[in-house]
Amino acid sequence: MITGAARFRLAARVVADAPGPWQYLSRLRPDTITQRVLELSAELRSHLVDPADLDGHAREFLAQLELAPTTPRGLMYASLQGARGVAAERLELARLVDAYEKLKKQLGLVEFADQMAWAARLATDVPSVGSALRQEFGVVLLDEYQDT
Repeated sequence: MITGAARFRLAARVVADAPGPWQYLSRLRPDTITQRVLELSAELRSHLVDPADLDGHAREFLAQLELAPTTPRGLMYASLQGARGVAAERLELARLVDAYEKLKKQLGLVEFADQMAWAARLATDVPSVGSALRQEFGVVLLDEYQDT
């Protein structure tokens, strides 16, 4: 089980070893990229989204942006250009998140978000688990979401 500094060191290793080239991430410092990798990884885990699914969604979004209406001069609106940049950066980050997840698995390491994702998948993907938990616990009270 890893937390905090160990997560950062592992993600920093992934960022340092990444082959690139990085069109959108190159403007950021390595420690900023590392932090964004960790944030995106945690968000994906929290929402039970695989980095490959994010990749497909971002590519579809970028394709749809190309079909959006343009300015009278035939240019993409500034807000859409910004959205395109964010989505393209997210694609680059997703590659790093995927490498981070693979390295954790290779080293036999897990973090809190992994445990929560596995528990959620187990409860939703294996009907008998959800049924057994509902029979055992009539009510579950949470004082704070992060305590789950």
